[in-house]
Amino acid sequence: ARELRRVRDASSQLAAHAAKTQLKLKALSDSSGAGMGILDQKGKVVHRNSAAKRILNMEREELVGHALIQATLSADMQQFVVDAATLGQQVSQDFQMPGSQSRVLRASAYPLAIGLSGVPETMLVLVDVTELHRLETIRSDFVANVSHELRTPIASIRAIAETLYEGALEDKEVAKPFLETIIRETDRLGRISQDLLVL
Repeated sequence: ARELRRVRDASSQLAAHAAKTQLKLKALSDSSGAGMGILDQKGKVVHRNSAAKRILNMEREELVGHALIQATLSADMQQFVVDAATLGQQVSQDFQMPGSQSRVLRASAYPLAIGLSGVPETMLVLVDVTELHRLETIRSDFVANVSHELRTPIASIRAIAETLYEGALEDKEVAKPFLETIIRETDRLGRISQDLLVL
């Protein structure tokens, strides 16, 4: 009887510790800006934090117990989670969300050897990276435009310099306008450089 009581007390302490740990994990995941969910082996959502509901714009009832594809409408993301579980390793990928030309979510899948339910599960972390993608597009366009703006005067200066080198320098009537163009184009490069410093 004493041994049974000792086992029962140890079991109660273990259950209390597990409950406290679950509360801590819930607080940690809910305070994160990332959407977090746990998916079972069939790809159904068994747990999710409040950020997942916000990121996916879903109610809890529409998310838990349903396949991920129902929440995201992304067959690619559903397959991504299945592949991560099959591979047994952490993977990340950005997904353009269906029905939105601009919304992008970064999904990271973490296979769990033994999940909360006692069987293998996959933790999915979702972060909205739409703004990062928008800024990357702006940066890319900016670099392309600057490159074009710099190439134009440089090409002009080189063409004139080659013409002068090949003998036009001896003809003052031809050389003077060419030299004026070089000065004008170098001034243009100076203005571009100044604009870049301001930017």
